[in-house]
Amino acid sequence: MARLYVGFRQLSVVSISGFHIIRNQVRYDRDEPCCNTTMSINLTSDQEQFIQTQLESGKYQTPEQVISTALRLLDEWQRAEAEWVKDVADKIDAAVSATEENPPLDGETFINGILERFKPNH
Repeated sequence: MARLYVGFRQLSVVSISGFHIIRNQVRYDRDEPCCNTTMSINLTSDQEQFIQTQLESGKYQTPEQVISTALRLLDEWQRAEAEWVKDVADKIDAAVSATEENPPLDGETFINGILERFKPNH
């Protein structure tokens, strides 16, 4: 178990697996034999203040919870965006296939067809 060192003024040292926050820097260490990984991230003062505000709200107990939630939401957003892009690409492909089967009309022909439908019969 790694220790999380929190650089926020009012907070004490908290034990959290893998994460370290020292002043405005987040560091992640994994000590497993297969995966010795360290990641350091510099936080802006706004980001540090955001984490502090989240902790003060009482919704989160540790900086790890704030960061974990943020990363989970980012992952969900990226997955949803990728799904949306795939859906749009599928719809574009379907539209292209449909125009190959039924050639598109130019604007003038389309409007004239609509006008013909609504033309009063004499």
